[in-house]
Amino acid sequence: MTHAALTLPSRAAITTRILTEARRAPYAFGVNDCFFMGLRQIDAIQGTAHAEEHKSVYSTLSGAQRALRRRGHKSLVTYYATLLRPIGWGSARIGDLAIVEIDGAEHVGIHGGLGWHSITESGPRRWDLQLAKQAFGV
Repeated sequence: MTHAALTLPSRAAITTRILTEARRAPYAFGVNDCFFMGLRQIDAIQGTAHAEEHKSVYSTLSGAQRALRRRGHKSLVTYYATLLRPIGWGSARIGDLAIVEIDGAEHVGIHGGLGWHSITESGPRRWDLQLAKQAFGV
């Protein structure tokens, strides 16, 4: 008796899908922003439902900051540390996440091979790997 092999999508395929979906949809706080992009990446790789748990919690940047503080966090670093294992940016692999701080604002990025990829109000962004404030293994 032979069994058909179950083929699971690779981390690279999952990462490509998450980034493509995030870039195609309009940017919207609390729906399609870098925080939710990161949660969707975790959900896709780990089979969790973090994005659904946070759905409709905020709709503005200030609302996002208030929601973070209500959960006892002042930074995305400490929040994501409750979900994932912190790692050095040099140990990160495709599909892992990082918090990058640019101009005083924190952004969630997904390791895409040559940098941290994200979405912002002004469009898609990519930052050099060494700019990670903290990386997380997914």
